[in-house]
Amino acid sequence: MKEEIQSSINKLKKVFTNNIHDFFFTEKELHSYFLNICFSNKNYIHNGHLLVHAEYPTPFKCSYNDSDIIKLEKDDSKKIRAHIDMVFINPNYIDWINENELEHKFISGIPQSGIFKTFNKELTETYEKFYKETNEAILNYAIEFKFIRHGYLGTKYPVKDIIQDIEKLRLLKNYPKVAHQNRFRFVNNTLSTIFIGERGEYLVKELNADIIKHNYLKSEYIIIRKNA
Repeated sequence: MKEEIQSSINKLKKVFTNNIHDFFFTEKELHSYFLNICFSNKNYIHNGHLLVHAEYPTPFKCSYNDSDIIKLEKDDSKKIRAHIDMVFINPNYIDWINENELEHKFISGIPQSGIFKTFNKELTETYEKFYKETNEAILNYAIEFKFIRHGYLGTKYPVKDIIQDIEKLRLLKNYPKVAHQNRFRFVNNTLSTIFIGERGEYLVKELNADIIKHNYLKSEYIIIRKNA
């Protein structure tokens, strides 16, 4: 599955780099085109379930501090959950949910009623049971997208947004260790995909400097440049 997902990312990369400069206008169009690539692949459908989903909720509430690092918040705090642009659910987790006749809210991560604190306790207990029986993660992949199409003046964005995306994915991967003593694994692979348009090239130097400063691994991000 990992190789197939990487192949889908490479198809989007090819479309981005091989077409005219303004082939995509917005980040949302990149999301949509990527979903189109995935939806045309029957391997992303498993026993009647789509494996790829957009805007998937994190299993935690969070906030950002001034240094751009994401902070884990308590389940009963007034903060909100973040969302991941694109995820690929582990098909074995879907099968396990169905075999155990559990509600599909444990696949979507969305409560049907009640407060998040109560639902998240049920959610993490379900994750722990699955991990105990299978030693597998809930998600195969989690992906964030950023599209730098044009210039920005008088603001520290969008490099700040890119760093926050990588940090969000890091927390997603480390969350079971930080909050639950590694009693389950939430995601196997994460990737921040950063698309740089022809008018965003001026940000590459600053972006690379920030990536070096934070000691990010090459497996955590990919920079796709129109003019590279």
